[in-house]
Amino acid sequence: MFGRFRESIRRTWRIKAESTDPNQDGVETSRVHATEEEDVPPLVPPTAARVSRRAACLAAVTSRGWLESLQAPEFSEVNDRLVDWVRGADLEDELEEGEAALIYTPYGELADQMQIDACWRSEGLVVLAAALQRCELPAFDTCCVPREIAESCGLFLPAEELKALHQSAELLPRQAIEDITSQQLAIHWRIRDRGMQPERIDFTAVAREITWADFNLKGVSLVAGDLGIGGQPVDQAEPDLLRDIRSIVMERHKAANWLIGWDTLYSEVTTDT
Repeated sequence: MFGRFRESIRRTWRIKAESTDPNQDGVETSRVHATEEEDVPPLVPPTAARVSRRAACLAAVTSRGWLESLQAPEFSEVNDRLVDWVRGADLEDELEEGEAALIYTPYGELADQMQIDACWRSEGLVVLAAALQRCELPAFDTCCVPREIAESCGLFLPAEELKALHQSAELLPRQAIEDITSQQLAIHWRIRDRGMQPERIDFTAVAREITWADFNLKGVSLVAGDLGIGGQPVDQAEPDLLRDIRSIVMERHKAANWLIGWDTLYSEVTTDT
C-alpha cells in the first residue's frame, strides 16, 4: 500500500532534528540519527543563496520549455535573449549539464518530451519561490503562473541585481519547510495510492496511522473525508485531471525534498512514497 520505498521514507523521516549544528555557512543542519539497525546520513539542506540560484536555473529551464511550446518567430527572439541572460547570469556552478543542454538547444529543435518536462519544472520552481518567501504556494490542484514565478526568482534581471537577489535571499524557518515537505509527501502518496486503489479512504485517519513518515494535512482540501479535487473526493476525479495533478504534485514533492537536503543535485532527488 505504501509503495516499495517505504523503508527509505521511514528512515529519512525518523529525523525531526533533535539536534542542530551550524555548517560552514552558519546554517543549521538537520541531523538524522543512527538507528540500532543502521547509520543514516544527515540531511544537509541548501543555503538560502543556493536555493535562490537553483530557482534562477529552474526559471530559465521552464521558460525555455514554454517558449518552445509557442513556436513563433517573435518568441525565437525572446529565446535568444534567454540564452544570453543565462550565459551572463553566473549560474554555471548551479546549472546542471542536462539543463544547460536543454537551454542551449536551438529554438525549434527541442524534443517533445524535453519541452514538456521543462514546462512542468515550473511546479518545482514555485515551491522554491515559496520557501524564499517570494510567493504563496498554490493549492496542490492548481497550476502556478510560470512567468510570474520565474520573474520573482530573477529571470532577466541584470547580473548585478541577480547577484544581490541571491545574497539577500531568506528562507522560511526550517520547520515551515519541513511542514511543506511532509504535506507534499502526503498529497503525492494519496494521488499515487488512488492510481492503485480507486476506493475512497478516510485520509485523516490513514494519516494518523502512518508510522514511516509525517503526513501534514493542515490546509489540504478534504471532501467526504478524502483528498478533495475541485470540490470532489479524489476517487471521483477525471483521469485527465488526475494525470495533470500527478505531474504537479510530483514536481512539488521533488523540490520540497531537495529543500530538506534529500540530495545535492536537484536532478537526483527522488519522490519516494
